[in-house]
Amino acid sequence: MIMNRRENIGAFLGLMANVGIVTSSHSAQMNENSFLKDIQTYFDFGNKQTGRSGDINAAIWQESELAKLGFKTSRQKLSVMGAKDLISFIEFGVDKIPLLPQYPLQFTPENGIDGEFAYFLPEQKITNISGKIVLLLLPYGRWSSILHPYILNPLKAAANGGAAAVIIGTTGPSGDALALNTPIKLDGINIPIAIIDQIGRGKLLSNPPQKINFTQSGSLTNFDSFNLIGKLDKGFDKWLVVSSPRSGWFSCAAERGPGVAVWLALARYLAKSKIKYNLAFISTSGHEFENFGTEILAQADLPKPDKTQLWLHLGAGFAANDWFELGVKLLKLNNVDAQRILYSSPNFNELCTNNFKNQAGLEITRNASAKSAGEAGKIVENGYGNIIAFAGAHRFHHSPNDNMDCVNINATQTVYDSLLQIIKQL
Repeated sequence: MIMNRRENIGAFLGLMANVGIVTSSHSAQMNENSFLKDIQTYFDFGNKQTGRSGDINAAIWQESELAKLGFKTSRQKLSVMGAKDLISFIEFGVDKIPLLPQYPLQFTPENGIDGEFAYFLPEQKITNISGKIVLLLLPYGRWSSILHPYILNPLKAAANGGAAAVIIGTTGPSGDALALNTPIKLDGINIPIAIIDQIGRGKLLSNPPQKINFTQSGSLTNFDSFNLIGKLDKGFDKWLVVSSPRSGWFSCAAERGPGVAVWLALARYLAKSKIKYNLAFISTSGHEFENFGTEILAQADLPKPDKTQLWLHLGAGFAANDWFELGVKLLKLNNVDAQRILYSSPNFNELCTNNFKNQAGLEITRNASAKSAGEAGKIVENGYGNIIAFAGAHRFHHSPNDNMDCVNINATQTVYDSLLQIIKQL
């Protein structure tokens, strides 16, 4: 199902030639700016959790690319609590089902905890659960945050009711256990939480046991990372800021890869162009902790809001492949997943509408505000009113199987081309 790297690049370059995309002088440099090559490079760094090797190595690579273009780079340090040697599972009868540990992390004793088993839907009143291990069965959706009311409210009810632990069934199109973004601190939740996938959930509910054993262990430690900030001051009065998160729960091919690739392509083009703006390119970590990296940018040495002509934010999943849902199976399609959104401040609405028409999911421009999804809300909250931003949640969003098969290169190219047109029309 997944082509190797050489096959991917060959297929991509062949496709570009066949459909006639290589037309402009910039596009003719596709060997350097190949989106597929950059996404593959990013993906190959591995796990992108904040402070892990994939996150750090991706940042070092991005920093080296900016340095080649003449950017002066700096690092804004950040640190998050994590764990090494994480293990999570449940046992009952002869069955042992692996779980995905969920942050904020809480651990059980070495031999786990034994408790009566109970399960609930989010809309049910959670009662009589003291000492029990509770399964929360979410409805079908592309779940991404622990702050969703269908998750947070039952979690608080379970913790307040004395539950020993909570297991969450993140029912979604991939069938995988989906990691949930969480704040650095989550008040009122002090019990172990884990995620179960569709197969494990089926085993657990096919003949629900009266009691189960739940084990979650690891070694807590701080993980250090940084926001990368690159500036190219050309001596103009106004700045163009381009940001993209690079961290995430897993390898994040389609969640983060297109954003990183378009970020690099824009840096390479704009650094050599005659555009009359200074440039600031930002790569943030800490995304999984409810956009922590973007939140602390308020303390970084950035262009002031009144000197920022545009903040362009390349958020999650704006160029992912679509899949046909055939029962419990997914069949890969060639079109882009339309579960993506385009935000803009009012002064850029017309530009966005004109340049993203006929691009599924992006054809309607929505007003950016502090309540916008993803980092866009944080950017507005930090005082930057001139903004264009993307957010999305494809079918393997926050799944360990968000791999290169999930990336749509055509959509990546199309979004990049549209953004170039907008920047030229500022």
